[in-house]
Amino acid sequence: MRIWLISALAGLIVNIVFAAPPNVKVTRWVSPDNSKPLSFQEWQKRKPKESWQVKPIRQLPNFFTDTRVDILVESALLPSLISSIDTLIADLIRENYAPAVYAVSGNAPESLRSFLLNEYRNGMVEAVLVGDLPIAWFQMIDDWNNNGIRDPDEGYEEFPCELYFMDLDGIWADNLRRLDTLDSLVPGSDGIFDTHYGNQTPEIGISRMPVSVLGYPVQTLQFYFTKDHGYRTAQLPVRDRALVYIDDDWIPYAEQWDLDVGLVYPYRVFIWDAEQTRAADYRPRIDSAPYQWIGLFAHSWPGGHGWKYNSGQDWDWFWAYEIPSINPVAVFYNLFACSNARFVESGYCGGRYVFNTSTGLGAIGSTKTGSMLEFQDFYGQLAIGKTLSESFRQWFNSRIVDGFEPWEKSWFYGMCLIGDGLLKTHFPIDVGIRRIIAPIGVIDSGSVIVPQVKVKNFGNAQVDFSIILRIGTGYEDIQEVLGLSSGDSAIVSFFPWTARPLGTWVVRCTTLLSGDLNSYNNLLIDSVVVVPGPGIADKGTVKPVPDRFILDNPSPNPFFTQTKIGFTIPKESALGGKVELEIYSSLGKRVRHLKSSVLKAGSYQVIWDGKDDQGLSVSPGVYFYTIKTPDSKATKRVIFMR
Repeated sequence: MRIWLISALAGLIVNIVFAAPPNVKVTRWVSPDNSKPLSFQEWQKRKPKESWQVKPIRQLPNFFTDTRVDILVESALLPSLISSIDTLIADLIRENYAPAVYAVSGNAPESLRSFLLNEYRNGMVEAVLVGDLPIAWFQMIDDWNNNGIRDPDEGYEEFPCELYFMDLDGIWADNLRRLDTLDSLVPGSDGIFDTHYGNQTPEIGISRMPVSVLGYPVQTLQFYFTKDHGYRTAQLPVRDRALVYIDDDWIPYAEQWDLDVGLVYPYRVFIWDAEQTRAADYRPRIDSAPYQWIGLFAHSWPGGHGWKYNSGQDWDWFWAYEIPSINPVAVFYNLFACSNARFVESGYCGGRYVFNTSTGLGAIGSTKTGSMLEFQDFYGQLAIGKTLSESFRQWFNSRIVDGFEPWEKSWFYGMCLIGDGLLKTHFPIDVGIRRIIAPIGVIDSGSVIVPQVKVKNFGNAQVDFSIILRIGTGYEDIQEVLGLSSGDSAIVSFFPWTARPLGTWVVRCTTLLSGDLNSYNNLLIDSVVVVPGPGIADKGTVKPVPDRFILDNPSPNPFFTQTKIGFTIPKESALGGKVELEIYSSLGKRVRHLKSSVLKAGSYQVIWDGKDDQGLSVSPGVYFYTIKTPDSKATKRVIFMR
């Protein structure tokens, strides 16, 4: 086991490598009701065989070169989720992803893995599985101490294994079957994987949203995607700190594990007293104070947690069904808690935290005994801005550098990520432009305008930052905003601008703040039109018509109610030239015919209000506007939000 020892004063990091299995007590399935894990056969009876089908729903054109990610949605759920998925697509595009969405039906894990392999070969690096998609099961006899002997505390386990979908070129086989009378594995086949060898390194990141076992899957996922969008746009209330809550059996490692969380969260509430860590303490702690991250270390079962007290002689119980009513204000969870992420179990604890609370978005945990170790390899990736899914993949890569030892398989093969793995931890530093107040609209030539914009601090700390405003190509000014507190807004005024020459000018405002983690709101674009004023002679020059065809960027983009699309027709193509301006969906379907006219040479603007040819509002997402003349054609992208 490798541990980073971090000195707050010296900034020293020491790497210690342990070749032998760690002397860490294994998380155990404990419950007050003596519940047992759902077996593969019991689960299989609930899932009748269904043929494999996959259908592309949303795909960006091939000329986009951003990071490719896949969103795979259960076909039966997709019609009710398409608006939410389109919003997610728009969010991902702003974060420089190239998302593809597929409708999936069927429950053969081999088919899903084959599809993911083909997608990986085409550039996909992370995938999110939404709904009841195929599940791969694995079985083993645990060997916690690597001695090759079945000790009294080592038993048979069968469990969902997400590594099967992450490692796409390793060899997975079903060579053994369970002998019930001895609870052992003997040669045979039973539909459960038991062998894994070859190149075992995971190629892609996988996260999953299994909600049918929680009830009301459509409503649950719609609510989740609303939270997801709120977090991505810095509208979800979060607190930039963590709770680290470690029960008795792991006190020897508590301080180090707390420091590992500190790689991402400098501000932490750290509870590790043997008699304090109890359900009676945990309930009010998550009910009364907000955290962005909760690291929970407790023996558990899918239905809750158990804490030792009275010198380890007694148990205090916390039930998963309590979570919705407590409604903890937390976003992410690392559940070092036996089987808390066993997502085939009804009302599983990890799902309750993620899907049945107002702010929950992700949980990493295990579908069996064991859990994550070597936390620094996970939090270290989060600390440098990697997504949850990529950090999880990199953590698995670090585990497999020298191959999987038997003890590592016992500890780690059940690890999985619940929720949207494309998320990143917190936006602690985030400022943005709310509105360009002036100059916008139509202004008389010669008017003297004081440009103004409204900015807001969406982050969690008081900040100083710069803001730059440009009008056309002849005006630029920079102002400083000092001491803007978290949640506060301010009106910023710039050096006066004289409205000339005539024409349409782009007004572009940008915030400049080092470390700003949310680029979504850093830039706002609008326009101002300068016209001849009554009794005022414009001393500037009229903006000449360029001698080439031009299609402007939309303003604003993304937009909520309407956006302006500007274009210029050169002189030589004007006479008799019919102009066609049309809006297309990301699938290439025309949704709006904006203009079809014979136009003279000049510059024009057309407004699109986000509606189709029938006057109905289109779904949020990515659209393309194309302009065609007899001798020219151009296409650009616009994002509609709601």
